[in-house]
Amino acid sequence: MNLMKHLFFACLFYFSTSIYAQESCNRFVFADFDDALIEYWDKITADGQKENAAAPLNDLKDEWQCTKNEIDIACTAKESIELFIFIVNSNIASLDTFYTNKSEIMGVFQCIEIQNAFQKIRVEEFQYSYALDKLWDTYENYEQLNIIVHDQMLDLNTWKEFQHLVNEIEVNFKEYTKLCIEQKKTNFDFLVHENTVKNFNDCLSKFKLSTQQGYQPDIEMPCDELGHAIKQIMRLHL
Repeated sequence: MNLMKHLFFACLFYFSTSIYAQESCNRFVFADFDDALIEYWDKITADGQKENAAAPLNDLKDEWQCTKNEIDIACTAKESIELFIFIVNSNIASLDTFYTNKSEIMGVFQCIEIQNAFQKIRVEEFQYSYALDKLWDTYENYEQLNIIVHDQMLDLNTWKEFQHLVNEIEVNFKEYTKLCIEQKKTNFDFLVHENTVKNFNDCLSKFKLSTQQGYQPDIEMPCDELGHAIKQIMRLHL
């Protein structure tokens, strides 16, 4: 009888903590803001679209104001929320400068910083993984890798960092694909996604194969193809 009671309470604890984890994460998942951030990112990275980024930037600012109004300050430490809001405010304000100067790479990393702030507050609220966080992590790893690949001063120390980033891309992307299926985003074309994921994995395999030669010009094109593949997946979330 005691064993059955222990099993009952163990199961009750597991399900209650699982529900709490889901609810805690959901308090800091804002689908409309996710969409607005990717929409702006899309315009500054797509060929010939940078001139059309003003409207998505305004939409992103508006969506951030709505998001701030939705945040439940009582569900986490006030200091964490204040720091989170300060970081996002600062980065969104900086996007004006990058848009005016047409600095794509700085605008890209500003978007990544905004996403990282959301990811950090989700982790602080509860240790819970969110599919888009892992996708953005993969994309950030790729952008860092792309800078190294096209650096003509590539040396042995940078090569070690390069290998680490390749591993991070693989790990983060596997986690993303798993979470994407588990979290079942509504109105999402999983068939197209499956094909795009396959394309990304093929590109990653080709890229890793090209690095075995150790000759820098041979890895630039496979790296660019890998970039196109990860951007295709990002745009599926628009």
